Amino acid sequence: MKKFRNQAGILRQNRTKRALSVIITAMTGFLLLIGCLGTLSAQPSLSQPTIEGTLHLYLVTNYGEKMQEVDRYRETGEGSMIAFILKTDKKIDMTQYLDKEGVEALKEYCGETLQSEFMIVPDWEVFESFSYKDFAAKYAHKRIRGTGTLFFPMAGWQNVTPVRMDFSKVEVTE
Repeated sequence: MKKFRNQAGILRQNRTKRALSVIITAMTGFLLLIGCLGTLSAQPSLSQPTIEGTLHLYLVTNYGEKMQEVDRYRETGEGSMIAFILKTDKKIDMTQYLDKEGVEALKEYCGETLQSEFMIVPDWEVFESFSYKDFAAKYAHKRIRGTGTLFFPMAGWQNVTPVRMDFSKVEVTE
């Protein structure tokens, strides 16, 4: 009988834990939704700067160890990718766009906070679908203006520039 009561108590505890888990998950989802709605504004803010330059395509191979500029988009295999790099005419000071940790990491990595090359990728909270091939056909080797979030990615061979932009908007300027 004592064993049965212990098992019943354990079942109640498990149900309580499960209920708390569901509540926490629902609250987290709600907070994320509120945060996403706040970032979908059409007006750029300080956290969504706009930078202008020429978009270049690079074939990145051997898990980021080798880069070669290419003239057009192509499908790649494992361990390689096409990177979209926005090159500005002048270096931009990143201290106004990165958080404190990003600025410190950038200084440690590059020795300075001025940058003129930015890997750009779509902000997946804004774009439901995205075609890299179509994007390359429309914007590659042209002067563009990109709006999005700038950050120091810290790690990942796919991040081929010290500062990356997750863009929410891109337009041709010429």
